[in-house]
Amino acid sequence: MPAVSWFSRAMDWDLPSAPRHLRGDRIVLRYSRILPGNLALGLLPAYHFRILIPSGTDVGHINFRVGDEPHETYVAGHIGFGIDREFRGNRLAYRACRALQPWIARVSGTVVITCDPDNLASKRTIELLGARFLNERLVPANDPAYAEGSRSKLRYLWNAAPQDHEARS
Repeated sequence: MPAVSWFSRAMDWDLPSAPRHLRGDRIVLRYSRILPGNLALGLLPAYHFRILIPSGTDVGHINFRVGDEPHETYVAGHIGFGIDREFRGNRLAYRACRALQPWIARVSGTVVITCDPDNLASKRTIELLGARFLNERLVPANDPAYAEGSRSKLRYLWNAAPQDHEARS
């Protein structure tokens, strides 16, 4: 049986349409595309957004995966982000998560976010979001992240629904 792309499967899922632009604190998220997953590997499709600062400069990306395959809930998480090296240290990943938050709240509510234990910047971003630490898990040897060098992941649970203090601010 040939491997089936999650892209074709994603179309069958009746996934919600992504907003074309989301605005946050001094950033804009521009929807780019759906990244196809891979059913054979248990990888979900992801909504891919580019992160732009007020000058229009593209400074990185943020992905949002919908669903609950083991790869996402234990290794990759539902949210992944990357900031270009020269723009790091400005809390852009945090602001991108906050810009994406209302849509995540409508689509999923609560999501898992992970990071490698030695990725202090991602860990700090996740903590600033108020995500609750769940545990540290070993990355299975057959997971694609293992081949990329990850051996364990810190797992956090983030309730993207606005909390009372956030709604007032």
